[in-house]
Amino acid sequence: HYVGPSPAHFLKNLYYQQPYYGDLSFDENFKEFVSDALDLCLVHFSPWDINWSIEDVLLGYGDLQRDAIHLMHYMMNRYAKEQGYEGYICKDNFLYEFTLDIAAEIPGARFVYLYRDPRDFVLSQMKRPNSIKSVVRFSKLWQYEQTKAVAVAEALRSKNKCEFVSYEELIENEDKVIDRILSFLELERSQSGNYSESVKENVNEWSNLSKETIKDNRDKFLRELPKRKIRIVEYICRKQMEYLGYRFVTNQKNNPGTASLFSKSDKESFVYKRSKVLSNMKVNYRSDFF
Repeated sequence: HYVGPSPAHFLKNLYYQQPYYGDLSFDENFKEFVSDALDLCLVHFSPWDINWSIEDVLLGYGDLQRDAIHLMHYMMNRYAKEQGYEGYICKDNFLYEFTLDIAAEIPGARFVYLYRDPRDFVLSQMKRPNSIKSVVRFSKLWQYEQTKAVAVAEALRSKNKCEFVSYEELIENEDKVIDRILSFLELERSQSGNYSESVKENVNEWSNLSKETIKDNRDKFLRELPKRKIRIVEYICRKQMEYLGYRFVTNQKNNPGTASLFSKSDKESFVYKRSKVLSNMKVNYRSDFF
């Protein structure tokens, strides 16, 4: 069976930084790269249970290609094997940014695209401790992430490398959906293990991981979000919602109204007209400006 180590966020922190380490074919540069990768695992609210030195990693790494993806794969695999597992599950942040490169560099990799209703996502985000209470901000975040994820997931699904799973179907038909995922991965069920045996839970968001699935944890937005805020979420996220099969509960013909980014004098400018084109295309580059 497989294990999901505490997320070290290797690629989020190393992929785009890799050029600044210099030529990784030189051991001194690669040692610095490995050192930072180890820190990502160990300087952590739930650190990996390892005692690896830089030299030890370098020796075990052998002739593998020296880059962020292969180093991530080596360290995740090694950790899994040392813990008695066949392989690993990676749920690091922003994997949609790197998915196509992972698929190209690790031919055996398979992906599960798990998505959730944006209205419940926004509600959940606003309930987090010390969270800002911006419906617009979290709606744009969901829209951006699904825009990226759908594109790469579709490209991989056409090659039978990605399975689409909605959070709602997972919690309602857990056994059926897990069987479908296992069939896609060509795996069989193993005996359930205790999640806390492999991961130290020291964070609020992980508190339910070792508990039973909350089967009614959906459609809470209908009771807890004002109708105008639901309209804002649906207006911003409507293209991705339609694609993923979510039904609207408000009228989508009119903009519910959000703060304008432009003054009246700006509206004849190229920048304003360009923003309108991108807005109509539902393009979102995760920019606070547009």
